[in-house]
Amino acid sequence: MLLGALLLLLLFACRQSSRDAILEHPAITLLKVDQSVAFFEPTWSPDEMQLAVTGARRCYTGRCPQTVYILDIGSGEYYSLTTSGSESAPEWTSAPEIISFVKDGTIYTIGTDGNRLLPLTPGLLASWSRDGRFVAVVRQNRETGLDSSFTYKVEVLDVKMGDERPIFETRPKTEQEDRITGLAWSPDSAQIAISARLWTAQTYTDSVFVVNANGSDLRRVSTNATSVGWMPDGTWLYFLTYEKGGTQLSFAPLSFDCVLTPLELPEIRDPVIAPSGEQMAFVHYGNIYLLDLTWLFGTNSERLTCTN
Repeated sequence: MLLGALLLLLLFACRQSSRDAILEHPAITLLKVDQSVAFFEPTWSPDEMQLAVTGARRCYTGRCPQTVYILDIGSGEYYSLTTSGSESAPEWTSAPEIISFVKDGTIYTIGTDGNRLLPLTPGLLASWSRDGRFVAVVRQNRETGLDSSFTYKVEVLDVKMGDERPIFETRPKTEQEDRITGLAWSPDSAQIAISARLWTAQTYTDSVFVVNANGSDLRRVSTNATSVGWMPDGTWLYFLTYEKGGTQLSFAPLSFDCVLTPLELPEIRDPVIAPSGEQMAFVHYGNIYLLDLTWLFGTNSERLTCTN
């Protein structure tokens, strides 16, 4: 028994080492934290000193409970902000002390001190405009007269006035269900990038759309991308593309005249850029890593260019 356990530990260590070998790069830093929790879905605080993350206690039977944590960038220390075990999708609002998250189909807001818990609106995902006035939410709607058929909508809620407007909707279910997988406001709060998984020609296609915040000028900009976000100048996007080796971090202008993949980073997920544009957090097998974008692109990391 002891020999078998030792062999399993050795196998796990070798596997983990091979996973992390791709991240041995001077621009990449592992946030060293307690390994009892697997982290994903990071989002930056406005001052870039903390991350709000979804964390799941590593377990071996059933579904591991997951809650929202606050993780300190400098020390690696963290604390649980929510406690029921079914919270996810944290998003920092424009207020440095307020975070939103999703639980049981409802978006809540909560203070970073764990107080002021308030229901905001029904939704499965949320993204806040930089000015804090609007929140884009994904909602699921059952189609009238169609059994077990849903559409997914992106709607923009004016937090101050309470008004709502739809800006994007998937098709009713036919063979398989279309889904909206991500939202990201542009830095100037004028546009929203939407990741969607669409069923087309007997297969799923991960696409990125960009639409004005008022719902006008909807356009598909890519058919091989997900987990989309904006570079600080608002003219370039970052996202994950699917390659033979797995997902890959890439960058492209809104025109998609080119797609840049400056580092080989297969099998990463949940990339999110800091407000300053100087660094990016991403997830690799439950661990949080930081990518120094100034090392990668220079001090003006938003000034990317297509080269012939």
